[in-house]
Amino acid sequence: MADRVHRVMLSDTYIDACGNYYRGVKSMQFLESDENMGTLFSPGRTNYRVPDTAFDERYDGHTYPVPNVDFAFLAAILPEDMDKIATERRRARQTHQLDQAGRIFTLID
Repeated sequence: MADRVHRVMLSDTYIDACGNYYRGVKSMQFLESDENMGTLFSPGRTNYRVPDTAFDERYDGHTYPVPNVDFAFLAAILPEDMDKIATERRRARQTHQLDQAGRIFTLID
């Protein structure tokens, strides 16, 4: 069967154990027939389907550490990234808690 191959470059902001911020860039490829909701999520992020809903409603899950070797390359963050990070952290704290030691967000039970 014929199929299409998609190749994408994803980038997102990350923080290391020393508190340094950087932009991680990952190259991904996948068959169109294998594409799903998680295909284009940045490494370190999760998203889940709300059970028993008529539509494909989703919510943000926890974050998880990503080794630097998982990226094609690392770069400096963009000038506007710190403002966006602060905004998204405020939003995330409504439903998640930040583990400062592990630098990951977990869902509040």
